[in-house]
Amino acid sequence: MLLRQKEAEEKVMTITEILTESKITPQKIHQLADRKGMAWDNDAEFMQMTQKLTGKRHLDDLDSVQLRKVYNHINQNLSEGKPRGGLTKWFREKWVNIAKKEGGKHPACGTSGETRGYAKCVPAKKAASMSAKEKKSAVNRKRAAQRKAGRPGRASGGTGKAPVRVQTDK
Repeated sequence: MLLRQKEAEEKVMTITEILTESKITPQKIHQLADRKGMAWDNDAEFMQMTQKLTGKRHLDDLDSVQLRKVYNHINQNLSEGKPRGGLTKWFREKWVNIAKKEGGKHPACGTSGETRGYAKCVPAKKAASMSAKEKKSAVNRKRAAQRKAGRPGRASGGTGKAPVRVQTDK
């Protein structure tokens, strides 16, 4: 028992040892910024943030304490992989089927089951901003495009075929 306690005491590191062992470099800050989806290469916002935190604009001009401050700020204040657009944003959005409602709400896309007609999927945020008339128009245009493509209803067996796309807004 005494031996285990002594081993545990030897493993305890001081704050200074921890800071020096995991030294923050400009490269580590760049890697963290990349993971967080933050632009850093000659980016005015990044340099402004650095200057606000440390009084200096460039990471190469900072000492280890200032680098740690910038690193901690980025790590604590930005969510991992924050959607900034493109495919990342597309995957993180909640998509709903505006062609039908279940319990007063639009169901999630991909849950159409054994129903007739094709789903018209849009981000939930977009669906909330559309009027009932706009939703109906978008669904009708989607179904007309499906018929025109020769794939109306469930019998078309949509496997292996490219989806039929129509604009949500007209």
